Amino acid sequence: MALDNRASHYQKGNLLMTKTYIKHLNIVAIPLIIQFITNYILGLTDQAIIGRISTEAYGAVGVINSFNFMLLGIVGSTAIIFNIRAGKRLGCNDVNAFRQEFVAAILLGLMIGLTISAAVFAGKSFVLRKIYGFKGEIFTEGIKFFTYICPYSLLQMQLFIFGQYYKIKRKTNWLLAGSLISSVLNIVLDFLFVLGGFGFPRFGASAAAASTILSMAVNLLILWYYSRFDIEVHLAKLPLYFSIAKQQMIDSIPLMGQEFFEGSVFVVVLNSIIARIGVIELSVYLILQQLIKFLLVPMNMYSSAALTLISQSRNDKQALKIFPRLASVLSLAMYLLIAAVLLIFRNQAAHIITDDLQVISKTSKILPLAVSCYLFQIPAVMYKNALFALEKSSYVLYSTAIVNTIILGAVSFLLVFGKIGLPEILGCQFFTFVVLFLLYRWKYYK
Repeated sequence: MALDNRASHYQKGNLLMTKTYIKHLNIVAIPLIIQFITNYILGLTDQAIIGRISTEAYGAVGVINSFNFMLLGIVGSTAIIFNIRAGKRLGCNDVNAFRQEFVAAILLGLMIGLTISAAVFAGKSFVLRKIYGFKGEIFTEGIKFFTYICPYSLLQMQLFIFGQYYKIKRKTNWLLAGSLISSVLNIVLDFLFVLGGFGFPRFGASAAAASTILSMAVNLLILWYYSRFDIEVHLAKLPLYFSIAKQQMIDSIPLMGQEFFEGSVFVVVLNSIIARIGVIELSVYLILQQLIKFLLVPMNMYSSAALTLISQSRNDKQALKIFPRLASVLSLAMYLLIAAVLLIFRNQAAHIITDDLQVISKTSKILPLAVSCYLFQIPAVMYKNALFALEKSSYVLYSTAIVNTIILGAVSFLLVFGKIGLPEILGCQFFTFVVLFLLYRWKYYK
């Protein structure tokens, strides 16, 4: 009887502890999920407004935004390193070291942002003419937008850093508030000065860029105001700040390499392979990517929350063990719930993106397979971020590079010597996610 009572108390203790860990994950992740969905809807509205300038303006703005996203997606890894290092300091209750990491990250972000902004401003004509082949009206609209959007990198780097700060502090509700205010402001300014609402003059693409920059500045001001007490700058400590910033940059190199390989090289090569199968197949695949991307929103937010919490829990073995598992389970549950709705309305979902009936039909047929093949990406990303939190990013880089290279080789071989279609492509991606999950999990618990 006494043994049964002890077992019952043990189970209750475990259940209570699990609920506590879930609460910690949700505190960070739920506002981020709401933030993404809100920004996604407002972003579509913003695109619709810009699309009413002209087809050329819409195309130019879309290409330039993609170019900026690609650059910032790589160098933004420094903000993740700040999260890991600063979270570790805060987890040890070393507030001074945490604040030094914060100031150093801000300085590093300023240096990277200013460098990219200056380079983009100086080379905007080259980028549009030589890389994208713009000429005529689309080049003119592109130059207008590029000229005013140049501070984007500077502001976005700071927003990345302040975003990580609020994740570490578990105050992501401020990220939601700042993002919502800036997004609404952006749409209002676009309506007034891009479309000429209420009789205001129409400035076209230039106004679209200026409203984006102003909205980002307002967002940054909000985030700065509520974090200002942790920004302590002492001139005598400048050498220390630069030394920490240098180390943050060095630590981020494996993450940049992993992002460059997986987020840029792998995607470009795979898309080029699919394009050789057929234009219809490429269109279907790109639509599948857009739909799956939305399904994976909870994964991205919970993986970010897990990275933050693991960084702060180095001495809590139970937390280190359970956070990746709980984050995976919560993300999978949301993924399956949203996927069930998407599969019911899969024809309508595809029709939002295209009106090509053949593409819609093929997308609808293959979507259930795509949803199944991406299931293992969720735990793979959770354990990848968990390894980042434990400062094992070099292992992630090597594993990603080797596995993806093998998969691309296999797909290329099938393309040349055999028959391959989208089901085979998705099957190869499923295999990639399973292998990476097993490798990451093994390394994490080793």
